[in-house]
Amino acid sequence: MRRKVRRRGLSVFRWVLALTLLIDALAVGLVAGLYATVAPMVPDEGTLNARRPMETTRIYAKDGTLLASLFEENRQVVDITEMPKALVQATIAIEDQRFMDHPGVDPRGIARAFRADSRGARQGASTITQQVAREVFLNREPTLRRKLQEMTLAVRMERRFSKEEILGRYLNQIHYGHRAYGVVAAADTYFGKKLDQLTLAECAMIAGLAKNPVGYNPIDKPDAARGRRDMVLSKMFEQGMITQAQYEQARAEPFVLRAKGDEPWKLRNYRAPWFTTYVIDQLVEKYGHDKVFGGGLQIYTTIDLDLQAYAQEVLNQSMREFASARANRGAIVCLDPRNGAILAMVGGTDFQKDEFNSAWQAYRQPGSSFKPYVYTTAMERIGLKPSDVYSASPATFVGFWGRYSPENFDDAQSGPVTVATALAQSINMVAVRVIIKVGPQNVIDQARRMGLDPEGTRLKPFPSLALGSGEVSPLEHANAYCAFANGGFRVDSFCVEQITDSMGSPVYRHDLKPVRVMSPRTYTWMNSMMQGVVSSGTGKNAQINSAVAGKTGTSQSAKDAWFMGITPGFVAAVWLGNERNERMYDASGGEFCAPIWRRVALKARELSRDRNSPWPDEFPRPGQEGPPSAMTVGTGTNAEEQAQEEGAEEGKPLKVKPPDKPKPPVTGAEGSAKPTLPIAPGTPLKPPAPTGPDPNTTPGRNGVEKPPTIAPTPVKPKPETPKPPTPKPPPRTAPAKPKPHDAPEPPSGKPKGE
Repeated sequence: MRRKVRRRGLSVFRWVLALTLLIDALAVGLVAGLYATVAPMVPDEGTLNARRPMETTRIYAKDGTLLASLFEENRQVVDITEMPKALVQATIAIEDQRFMDHPGVDPRGIARAFRADSRGARQGASTITQQVAREVFLNREPTLRRKLQEMTLAVRMERRFSKEEILGRYLNQIHYGHRAYGVVAAADTYFGKKLDQLTLAECAMIAGLAKNPVGYNPIDKPDAARGRRDMVLSKMFEQGMITQAQYEQARAEPFVLRAKGDEPWKLRNYRAPWFTTYVIDQLVEKYGHDKVFGGGLQIYTTIDLDLQAYAQEVLNQSMREFASARANRGAIVCLDPRNGAILAMVGGTDFQKDEFNSAWQAYRQPGSSFKPYVYTTAMERIGLKPSDVYSASPATFVGFWGRYSPENFDDAQSGPVTVATALAQSINMVAVRVIIKVGPQNVIDQARRMGLDPEGTRLKPFPSLALGSGEVSPLEHANAYCAFANGGFRVDSFCVEQITDSMGSPVYRHDLKPVRVMSPRTYTWMNSMMQGVVSSGTGKNAQINSAVAGKTGTSQSAKDAWFMGITPGFVAAVWLGNERNERMYDASGGEFCAPIWRRVALKARELSRDRNSPWPDEFPRPGQEGPPSAMTVGTGTNAEEQAQEEGAEEGKPLKVKPPDKPKPPVTGAEGSAKPTLPIAPGTPLKPPAPTGPDPNTTPGRNGVEKPPTIAPTPVKPKPETPKPPTPKPPPRTAPAKPKPHDAPEPPSGKPKGE
């Protein structure tokens, strides 16, 4: 009987064993079949390291202050070794407590999820590895195929990468709410802290956000976030990651969140917003939106925040003072003429109310501040000298432009005057006679070489151009004036010194490429004449007891007021106007803008000296002028003669190598000997003429030339041969902000341009 029972039991066991083996075989076959079917559809896990997530770009001021953070996904990637141990443990405790043991897929977790689902309670079973696979390679499509792909990819990732690599990728990838991706962004978003400053309670709160960043968000739902944090701490205590004392202390810790609204990535919180938004615009144009807002770039700019803040304060105060004159919009741009670096950019009074940036987006009529380009062209093209005499008396000029009858700003200005006096006193009639003689198109060409109107659309070849009928922006105007300060070289303005990627590797570094745009002789004469504007002319209000030159400007009907001021190490443009393009009451560049320039320049000098930075006291002299490694291009008759003397081909740039040791003073077309006696500001510095002595001058003491005696009768310049008449009115001034409005003219003020 016992034998029968034993045989029967053995037979049942064999049948059970056989059935089990059959089921296992079917299961293995099913799994193998599914794997064989899914495997070809699974991405290559080996490309994980090559797939860098989007990172936050950061823009810094010259002193390292953060100006703005730019991102689509706010993220900064760091190595797991830089993350707090408590944060790593909290994540494992709440998200995947068997992470260190399973092969990428957790069977126990799957079984637990099935049991929970059968009771009507949804519970996830994805491991940390599966979540990385889904976030990096796949999507959230709720299908069986996607789930099988996820599991297959997770197993393969575990074979190729270490647990630390996978966990580090997860902590840098996951979304924690409020556009914060990765633990670095989460720490900054919620607590305003760096990772190494987080407490245990804060680490637990961040780890708890991964499951539901909206439902557990501490900013919007503090009670839910606190409950989730305590759950994470409880899990950590149960798994022996923290002691009971640590657990109780962390639970008792109150929430101290970052102040709401001060996030550096929000537009309203950008530091120096006029400048910062300009930088962003330039970067997007160069690198594209995706690279700028997701490439993790580190942008190091040229802005001086102290000077920027002061310039903003001065402009705001001036707008209040001039409100009764109908001035309600202005701009200040400060550059270093030695390299073109933008030191300050103020494009309005309140960025929060109006983001239109008048510093570079407004194109306004420059008035008489355009005249230096006219005289520069004449010196280059027809050999004009500061001592040349022209008539200042009103006249009517007839040519291809039709009939043109300009007037002087001051009716008392008439009779014969020198070119130097004409610029200092801003006499319109002399500038008009000179532009007709040299040709308006030649003036446009010279202005473009210096940096104005690069598109060639805003300067038109009419005699009225001499009085500023074209349109320029404060930024490009200041940029062009750098040549009058640095020895005659164009140095294009720039806002970014260098760029690195998130790993610190160089992406870009500014390369200074100066280009000569006027001969040394022209530079010397123009610089001296412009010093006369400040010492004894319309720009007296800009005097700062230091080497200063510049030019005032007031457009037709006083709708724009300018002062363009230069020192050997500082250039600034100041513009005032109004958004309705109305005439301002009794406005002039000398009265409105020159005092503003003076205050900003004094502040720049003070900051420079406080920081032990050089503030040059003398403008460069011939043979010393210009930045290193400068280049020379043909700019007219004098430049062409200079190029031929040096054996260069016309139109090709010449490298000017700095001498290894001091050389004797240069003479001839390249410059002149530096006088042994000091020359007062406003006195023309006249090097010897390139081909023998000038018949209009006589040698003076120590080789300094004396100005000629002014002739009693005016010299009438011969106008160009008229072309077939095609009357066209001078270009109209566009408003700083496009708001068409015809306002009545005020009863006072001069409708003539200055």
